[in-house]
Amino acid sequence: MSEKNFIDYIRIFAHSGHGGAGCRHFLRNKLTAKGGPDGGDGGRGGHIILRGNAQLWTLLHLRYYKNVIADNGENGSKNNCTGKDGKDIIIEVPLGTIAKDEETGVVEAEILHDGQEIVWLKGGRGGLGNSNFATATQQVPEYAQPGEDGTEGWKQIELKVLADVGLVGFPNAGKSTLLNALLNENRALVSDIPGTTRDTVEEYINIQGVLYKLIDTAGIRMQTDDSIEQMGIKKSMEKIQEADIVIALF
Repeated sequence: MSEKNFIDYIRIFAHSGHGGAGCRHFLRNKLTAKGGPDGGDGGRGGHIILRGNAQLWTLLHLRYYKNVIADNGENGSKNNCTGKDGKDIIIEVPLGTIAKDEETGVVEAEILHDGQEIVWLKGGRGGLGNSNFATATQQVPEYAQPGEDGTEGWKQIELKVLADVGLVGFPNAGKSTLLNALLNENRALVSDIPGTTRDTVEEYINIQGVLYKLIDTAGIRMQTDDSIEQMGIKKSMEKIQEADIVIALF
């Protein structure tokens, strides 16, 4: 995956749904003039859920996620009818994703496995209807609970990169071939001509939920008269100094 298509950080405003209010109602029909309480409970507010997807390697698909707002729960109604729960929002993310609160910096969720789901922001609980408060001594409860508020705030979703891995070696040592084999696609140019790679090639790879950045470098030479190749070697040396892990091929 090329650098321009790789996004490892996004910032969103997230808001889980409010819970619906409980209903205050008493049974009334042509056969019952003064029935008991039959107010139903409010529905739960919608959750915001993170789900791991092993097919994703970047947060590029979330680039335009600016406001993530879940639905509110519906209010309860008469005849002990419970309100409908708010619809949950599921955000699919690559393995190795962490979610933080922007203000506190606290890590609130971490996705490590394919299909793993974590309720990131819980929806508010629905309020209880007045039918829940009827007792032997209080047979006509005049109150019902309001729904609880959802959670909101600015959040950060980040994709952890464990390490930068530099590939170094002499010309035709197989650095580009190894890079293409690990990515399972031809991202680096390969040929029998020494010095084919004249610039660094940076690609990301996700191995069992751990993200690495592979850096293919120009072949090491003691001397060269090619000015472009000299620039490539200089840039390669700078990148290798930044790498956390260096793999030498001979």
